[in-house]
Amino acid sequence: MQILLALIFGCLVASSSGARAQALGQEALAGYSIASHYEEVLEFPNGNFVRQIWRDRLYFSTKGRIFHKFALESGHPASDRAFEAISGEGGGGGFRWNGNGVSRPWRSPRGGTGTQSFHISAQAGGYSCRMSLERFGMRLTARPVSQSCRVTKGNILASD
Repeated sequence: MQILLALIFGCLVASSSGARAQALGQEALAGYSIASHYEEVLEFPNGNFVRQIWRDRLYFSTKGRIFHKFALESGHPASDRAFEAISGEGGGGGFRWNGNGVSRPWRSPRGGTGTQSFHISAQAGGYSCRMSLERFGMRLTARPVSQSCRVTKGNILASD
């Protein structure tokens, strides 16, 4: 009986140590792209609501750079934004690798700050992703409505 318990315990220890998630490195995503669509509703203290759609496309180059094309469509036209950035170049604003994906700081037109992150995990035959937003110093409530995020092989920005 003790031998059987020792074998079961040994198998459990071996399988649990093998099941630990390995930190995903940026080099693993070289040559891959992310396409994301994130929709949310912002509620302000005065009772007003604004719908926003975040559209992001990222490409992880084989030379370690992250190319990012972004567009924000807002129910408040003054909040609409669009830009392109390359990590490590220009005025910053680009994504940085954080161990389980990438994140970047951002600033709202009303002075608050935030962090946009893409959480990436290895799946059988590829990768999956999820986008999240954190806000600081903003007097509003953000409610996510829908999200799609996919990781594909190749440069999604090459077709632009």
